[in-house]
Amino acid sequence: MRQRAHKGQSEGKLRVLIADDSSYMRIVLGRLLASDPDITVVGTAPNGAEAVELARELQPDLVTLDIEMPVMDGTEALRRIMAECPRPVVMVSTLTRHGADITLACLQAGAVDFICKPESPDGPALELFRRQALRKLKAAAQARIAPPAASAPPEPAEPAVAPTPPPAGPVPAGAASGSFTTVAIASSTGGPRAVQIVLSALPAGLPACVLITQHLPPHFTTSFAERLDGLCALKVREGAEGLVLQPGVAFVAPGDYHLVVRPSLHLHLLQTPPVWSVRPAADVMMRSVAQVSGPNTVAVVLTGMGCDGAEGGALMKRAGAVYIAQDEATSVVYGMPRAALATGCVDEVLPLEAIAAAIVAAVARQQSGVAREGQSAA
Repeated sequence: MRQRAHKGQSEGKLRVLIADDSSYMRIVLGRLLASDPDITVVGTAPNGAEAVELARELQPDLVTLDIEMPVMDGTEALRRIMAECPRPVVMVSTLTRHGADITLACLQAGAVDFICKPESPDGPALELFRRQALRKLKAAAQARIAPPAASAPPEPAEPAVAPTPPPAGPVPAGAASGSFTTVAIASSTGGPRAVQIVLSALPAGLPACVLITQHLPPHFTTSFAERLDGLCALKVREGAEGLVLQPGVAFVAPGDYHLVVRPSLHLHLLQTPPVWSVRPAADVMMRSVAQVSGPNTVAVVLTGMGCDGAEGGALMKRAGAVYIAQDEATSVVYGMPRAALATGCVDEVLPLEAIAAAIVAAVARQQSGVAREGQSAA
């Protein structure tokens, strides 16, 4: 049964509409949001059709959508809301591979972010869910609404099986440190779509290896890497222990692990404590790139809340990297790029659509310098 808040109840507060077919989840999420004095729940809906109707009627600041609902599911409700009354939408997902596939498709279709349902109905899991939900919803409410990508692929009917990574091997010939560029990308809120736009514009023959830290949980990074691999000229894989950096390949840091590069150019996964409350963290990845790859590197900080990537990008810059940050106008949330700019180390602040070309140009300059050094040595 749908519900509305009384008039005057939500003045000056973040007005949220909750849609979930579970009455229990509507109550739990409603109580958690009501515990924050800056948030009020203006309505609830048990299915997507009523969520669309209430979104038009109540004009909330933010909508949360469960993915699996009767009458109209969350995916279709998202499309209707973005078409009829665009506003920030946060998906409520499950920590499953199938939930990850559909959630990433929703992010491509216009959702700002997602929250994962608590693994248990009480105790520490519920408190963690409350903190994450409040943080993400408040950030999402300030987000810029991007139009859905025209090329968004359809949701897979069944979850695919993740490929088993090959065993670690020796560093391939020609892959010595300095013979190709390492590009390190940091992104968070709004990042799945932003990373896709950047990576899909990079050419297959790019003499660079790309490392990506996107703040996502397990299963989600597997789906994210496979989705990118199907859309990009570069080969995209989820990072795994012992894989080797190679030009023309992009690696996504796996959920719940920091990804770092060893001096041997092999990837290494860590479960050391979260940094900036996230794991994987871009700062951890970028610090290792600065230490291992030195000047033949490019640091990129894309949309996201918080400051992850700013310090790591600055370390890379001091080691000789080109440092690029997304501009405010095209960022869904400008927190991470703003923090990068505040370091005073950023070389270029660019709209999202211009970042791939800037990466290609930076790689070309660096590889030209490597070639000149090789000729001089000869």
